[in-house]
Amino acid sequence: MDYIIKFKKAYTWEGKEYTELDLSGLDNLKIKDAIEIQSELFDEQETASALLSETTTSFARKLACRATGMPIEFFKLMPIPITRQVTAKIQEYLGAAGREEVKGNIYKLQKTYLYKDKTYEKIDVSGLSELNSMNLSAAENRIAAEGFLITATQFNYLFAMVMLSQATGLDEEFFKGLPISELLGLKGVANNSDFFE
Repeated sequence: MDYIIKFKKAYTWEGKEYTELDLSGLDNLKIKDAIEIQSELFDEQETASALLSETTTSFARKLACRATGMPIEFFKLMPIPITRQVTAKIQEYLGAAGREEVKGNIYKLQKTYLYKDKTYEKIDVSGLSELNSMNLSAAENRIAAEGFLITATQFNYLFAMVMLSQATGLDEEFFKGLPISELLGLKGVANNSDFFE
C-alpha cells in the first residue's frame, strides 16, 4: 500500500504549505489505539462516530493524528477534498488489512506477533462457540466499566477483544497489542454468527 497522499491542491496550515501526507505511521498503531479513539469519540458526544468508527471522518482524523504526530487541529481544518483523501486512505488501510482470515476455527495473523516471549502466527478461536450469556454479560460489564454505552456491542472494539479473550484464554492485553491492521478482521470474527448457532 502506498502511504503517501498527494494533495490535488496545497493545504496551508499555520503558515506552512503541505502538498502531501505520509500515513506510514499507521503500521505502528495497535488495536488499543482504536479502542482509545472509540472511547474518546464517546466522551466527545460523537456517538454516531463512536458506533460506526471505521466508516467516519472523526475516527479517520484521530487515527491520522496518531499516525503522523500532527495535532488534531491540522486535520480538523483541512479542506473537505483533502479530508476525503485522508479518510479514504485510512479506510483502505483498515479494509484491506481487516479481511477475516479464518480457516476452520483458526484466525491467521497477517504477521508473526511476539507477546510475552512467545511467537504467534495464528489464534484458535473455536472457544467462541462455547461462550454463553454469562460471557456476554461479562463483556458488557467490562466495556461499561470503561465508560462505553452498552448499545450495539457488535461495533465496539473492546467488546470484541473481551469476547476473544474469554474464548481463547489469552488476556485482553494480547489483543490490544496486536497491530491495528488486525482490528476489523478480529472484530468480524468476534461477531461471526456462525460461532453462536
